[in-house]
Amino acid sequence: MKRLPTLLALTLTAMALVGCGGEQGARQTGSSSAGDTASPVTEGPWSGEVTEPEYPLTITDGGGHEITIDAPFTKVGCLYSGCEEAMADLGLLPNAILSGETPGAFLRPVGTAPFEIKDEVSAEEWAKSGSDVIVDLAGPIGEDDKRALKSVAPVVFMNAPYQVWNPDRVVPGVQAWKEDLWMMGQLTGNTVAAKAAIDRFDQFMAGLQKLAPPDAADTVVANLSVEADGVYSLTDPDSPFCDALKSYELGQCLRIDGWDADTWEVNAEAFLAADPEWIAYTVYSDKDSYTDRKDPVWQRLTAVQEGRVFDFSRTNCCGLRMLEHSLQDYAFHVWGPDSGVPDPGPENDFDPTKSPVLEAS
Repeated sequence: MKRLPTLLALTLTAMALVGCGGEQGARQTGSSSAGDTASPVTEGPWSGEVTEPEYPLTITDGGGHEITIDAPFTKVGCLYSGCEEAMADLGLLPNAILSGETPGAFLRPVGTAPFEIKDEVSAEEWAKSGSDVIVDLAGPIGEDDKRALKSVAPVVFMNAPYQVWNPDRVVPGVQAWKEDLWMMGQLTGNTVAAKAAIDRFDQFMAGLQKLAPPDAADTVVANLSVEADGVYSLTDPDSPFCDALKSYELGQCLRIDGWDADTWEVNAEAFLAADPEWIAYTVYSDKDSYTDRKDPVWQRLTAVQEGRVFDFSRTNCCGLRMLEHSLQDYAFHVWGPDSGVPDPGPENDFDPTKSPVLEAS
């Protein structure tokens, strides 16, 4: 079995703490400069006037499977925190989530789920929850586990915008998470709320564009993960976060020749040669910080020497709500507080519906 990128492994640990049962990875090559293209932020079925869906309804999930729904699901079991993000945006409460979560405005604006699942692939636990659908990330669970869960309830998959888990159907960047939210609206009979949340994201992005400095699109940022000294893990430069930066002309994610798509690691000397303008250092605990790094290459980086490094929120999981937080976090640090973009604060306390960035659009 291939070793997961350390950034990814840390993300999985963090995702487990917020109800996430899946893994993500990456498969792509890079170049030594910021990317020349970005996936289009296209419109979708949520564009224009939207009404609640009529049933029976056939949809295609993030795993490329066609599913026919006779009626909206009312007891949604979330095996992945992208499901919980979508439910929060729909104003709905999951019926079941994985145990070990921390409540807050981000995933818990409407209360506490009735059931907590300790073993994510236990058919017995899921059966006790009474969930009428189980929503997971495309790819992470094995065929045996999938069959066991399907004996309890239909299993529906959300998009994995990294090819390693879903090589046959990859929806690019931001579009993947818009499709996820729309699909959850269809599953629950809440497409009007899904459209409203997608519209909010578009309004948020319009606000960021208005607050952005004139040269924002030229800013190159390296999104690293917390690592041991001497190890450099560079987030997939085609992630939804990087796609959003490029597509909305807010910045560009660094690409480096030799970046390892399986581990996300890059040679330290190659990273030094790239010498990025900014470093967004992803941490998963208030005990971690870029200030802990002491290796010789780190000390030679211009961004480190000139104070253009900051501790950063997660960017590779799991939906539009988290993406709004990470983009606001990026803008606050890179553009500065005088830009009008405030510090979003801790992820779990972030409420995207109340972000001042919306008022700037």
